[in-house]
Amino acid sequence: VAGLSADGLGQTTFALARYDGTGTLDPLFGSGGVVTTAFGSGDAEARAMVLDGSARIVLAGTATTAGDTDFALARYDGAGTLDASFGSGGTVTTAFGPSSDDEANAVAVDASDRIVVAGWSDAAAAGNRDFALARYDDLGVLDAAFGSGGLVTLAPGTGDDELHAVAIDAGTNIVVAGVSHHA
Repeated sequence: VAGLSADGLGQTTFALARYDGTGTLDPLFGSGGVVTTAFGSGDAEARAMVLDGSARIVLAGTATTAGDTDFALARYDGAGTLDASFGSGGTVTTAFGPSSDDEANAVAVDASDRIVVAGWSDAAAAGNRDFALARYDDLGVLDAAFGSGGLVTLAPGTGDDELHAVAIDAGTNIVVAGVSHHA
């Protein structure tokens, strides 16, 4: 189970819990079955989860950095420990532009363990949200062969557009679903 946890000071962090087959928290995972991950001093919220080809847990969501929201990812091993080989100590944040709000809602992993994250960004449009995709390699580095430096945005409507689901078919095509508003 993934989501957010609030500390006593009001900051939210990624939260991850694992249960055994009886519905009891797994004491062999994290601390008593629970793991929390902060992204600096800003708020963070996990919104999607997937297992990669090596059974590592990848969480995607949003973290507040420098006053803006960014795509946020964290990768854990089977015991709930952050994977130090991924990003910076197990976490990655990605901004689509300076002073933009970017929020991830879905995550998928392809057969090469490339991570595709879908959501929205307001970096390109005058105050509107656009479809946003980011693809990372197995180490959490943006894939330069994908879009523009690993990032893709698309504005199919004239209002706010948001992606809420992503899947990768057997041919490595990326399929997304979301909402598009027309003003």
